[in-house]
Amino acid sequence: GTINAPAQIVFAKTLRKALTAQPKASKHVSTLNQYLRNTLGSIEDVKIHSSINGSPFIFNFASPVPSEIMMNSLQSAGFMVSAKSTCSSQEQSASHVLVALSITSEEADHTIRVSMHEEVTQKDIESFVKQVITTIEKFVK
Repeated sequence: GTINAPAQIVFAKTLRKALTAQPKASKHVSTLNQYLRNTLGSIEDVKIHSSINGSPFIFNFASPVPSEIMMNSLQSAGFMVSAKSTCSSQEQSASHVLVALSITSEEADHTIRVSMHEEVTQKDIESFVKQVITTIEKFVK
């Protein structure tokens, strides 16, 4: 068939722009990830699952609040997070990935995954942490 030259040019320019912006975005998100690691990690009964050497764009933690309750609380405050991967969202059992990381089934049922990108601000993350704390205080204490 005929090559779609305009689409290929747009794709090449988009890819070049993304690759040029990637180092700055990675540094920004790494700073946000470290803030989450420090603040959430200092809360009693919150456990950080994300590796310090892993992608800064994904942050995974467990709280004393079941993940469905935490996820609903965060989503009602405007934060889109996940309690399970999309491919296992209908399953009732704990994530096989978390279990493979030696995380107990109970702890896996209290786990939240946060995805970040370069447009997330420090203020967004601070508001997120406040909502996590509010939810823990409401449902645990």
